[in-house]
Amino acid sequence: MTSNHPGLSAADILSIEQTLALFPHIFDNDNGSDLDLLFTPDVVIETEKARSVEGLEAVRAWVAAKTAAAPDHQTLNVVVFVAEDGSVRARSRYLRITPTGETSNGDFLDVLVQTPRGWRIARRTTISRFPVRSVREDGTALRDEWLPRATGVRS
Repeated sequence: MTSNHPGLSAADILSIEQTLALFPHIFDNDNGSDLDLLFTPDVVIETEKARSVEGLEAVRAWVAAKTAAAPDHQTLNVVVFVAEDGSVRARSRYLRITPTGETSNGDFLDVLVQTPRGWRIARRTTISRFPVRSVREDGTALRDEWLPRATGVRS
């Protein structure tokens, strides 16, 4: 099987999609011991709520501190790219559902690296869709850098 993504095989893309699909199963089920199936040891996760979590152990502490009111996630519509800078990126949609039934959605913007144990997320930025946030001074949105193009994404 061939890939339309320079430098990535179909097996790479499937492995990346599997890693991203595992996120809600591990994170939402408070399975801190399996977070290494998702993230690199030096992962950086940034959310719009001014939260920045650096390192796998900090992510484990975050998972352990979650309450029963934490939302449940669904990962949708994964698109994998090789950026102009050579980094492997994925943009996926998420849907969050709270225990009270409220929903929100947004984008996971991930940079992935291949490790001896498979593809792992090295950096994740979470951006909500509504209201649209993360607009820079020049009027462009962070997610604009992750729009599909014929040769990859904008870097």
